[in-house]
Amino acid sequence: MKKLKKSLRNSQLKGKACDMPEQRKVPIRTCVSCRESSEKKTLLRIVCGKDGLVRVDTSGKISGRGAYLCGSAKCLRIALKANKLGRALRCEIPEELKNELEKYVAVKASGNQGNGNEGHL
Repeated sequence: MKKLKKSLRNSQLKGKACDMPEQRKVPIRTCVSCRESSEKKTLLRIVCGKDGLVRVDTSGKISGRGAYLCGSAKCLRIALKANKLGRALRCEIPEELKNELEKYVAVKASGNQGNGNEGHL
């Protein structure tokens, strides 16, 4: 009898919860350079994979140790100069990736001026 009442109560609660629109939690991450928190999708993720290869993760799903940058030129400069990015990833950052990140920041800066390319590598 108790099990029947409990299952009825749970089904009634489930019905009420379905009527309300579901609010999803927005993942928040912190820039390794400026330490400012922001939504995950607005930050740039750099990953050191299990194979030791460091690369930019545009999908946010590559497995490995990840670090986030907000994408401003100032933050990138500080992260590379003070080795904050390398320390967060626990590996050495290759020169090719540094050049790629500088290009990304330049494209993002020009994209914010109105050509619509922000966020693309």
